[in-house]
Amino acid sequence: MAKQCYPIAKSGTNRKANPMSALKGFFRRFWVLEQGLVTTEWIALTAGMIVAAIAIGFLVMSTTAKQGNSVTSNIISNRNTIFGPNGSKLTGS
Repeated sequence: MAKQCYPIAKSGTNRKANPMSALKGFFRRFWVLEQGLVTTEWIALTAGMIVAAIAIGFLVMSTTAKQGNSVTSNIISNRNTIFGPNGSKLTGS
């Protein structure tokens, strides 16, 4: 059986540190220290910008595809009206 490694307990005690309390202490220090706070803010800002860029890209691409299909169908209908299907209304001179 593998031995579990826990953080060393404070000096003067003979018991192992609880991994959850060590993790809780790590996150508490992370949130309290200014460096951790700045890092968290930048991560949140970057994640927000990425989500916004993906959403805007999806909206633009879906709208462009709909308009492109509309233009294509108009071109085909006008071509068939003026020149006939497969150019059957064209006359040679």
